[in-house]
Amino acid sequence: MNYLNHSIQNAQGFVSNKESDIIPSESPSVENTNDLFLVKEDMVEESDEFYLVRDPNSLGYYIKGDRRLPNRMTNFIVEIKKQIKYPDEKSSQTVYSGRIILADDSEAFEYLPNDTFCNAKELEKFIGNKCGIKAKFLKSTSLLPVVIRDFNNNVEFIEAVDLGYNNLSSI
Repeated sequence: MNYLNHSIQNAQGFVSNKESDIIPSESPSVENTNDLFLVKEDMVEESDEFYLVRDPNSLGYYIKGDRRLPNRMTNFIVEIKKQIKYPDEKSSQTVYSGRIILADDSEAFEYLPNDTFCNAKELEKFIGNKCGIKAKFLKSTSLLPVVIRDFNNNVEFIEAVDLGYNNLSSI
């Protein structure tokens, strides 16, 4: 079946909303799209705007649209394990620890400042520095902090306590 006929049949299946009419492509998929309906249901998490896919062949975050062809954002996911709040005299600082999961590897991180996490460009640099060229950003990264936050709701919160050990007293 040539590519044009394949595309027409898939379009007809989409319009008629019959998933059984959709024929998976025999050619390799384009990096920024994936047929999520072929991924096992227990490998997909869903928020209001995004999908998180844990299947190694399709691992990453996706922007919702049609479940059959959502827009893939990344080829990795971020698991935040701890949120640590450090008190300061003037303000407090929050940092995160966790790991960046790739299809065949993962990279742990212990110190991701909230300022870096909330700034999409800085977060992209942070992930790039940790994972190198293995981490791919396939769509705009402006939504990356939002999508990571959406799928990390059950993070352990720790409030650090300043016990004053670093304060010098006069003798």
